[in-house]
Amino acid sequence: MPYNFSGGNKTYIPETGEWITDPPYVRTHEDDVRDAELCRRNLIVEAEKAMAGWILDLNLGLISDEDKQKLKLWRAYVKKLDALELDAAPDIEWPQAPEV
Repeated sequence: MPYNFSGGNKTYIPETGEWITDPPYVRTHEDDVRDAELCRRNLIVEAEKAMAGWILDLNLGLISDEDKQKLKLWRAYVKKLDALELDAAPDIEWPQAPEV
């Protein structure tokens, strides 16, 4: 493989010994949907982390009324995330996470 590559988006063709310029990458709707799915998953993971202690307290009967209300707000947030139509990506109106 030659070492005269100067950078950029190029592909080496060993049969011809040439570097060819790759066509520019064009972002697709599928890319936007995939990114939205990843974003939603990450937001849900963060919400689950926020709720974990309250869920444990709820299961043990130790949850305060204030924390139970917070848990309800976060659970409603996760339901909104689950209900999002990701096919609308990238024009998705993401719900606002509750204040902690």
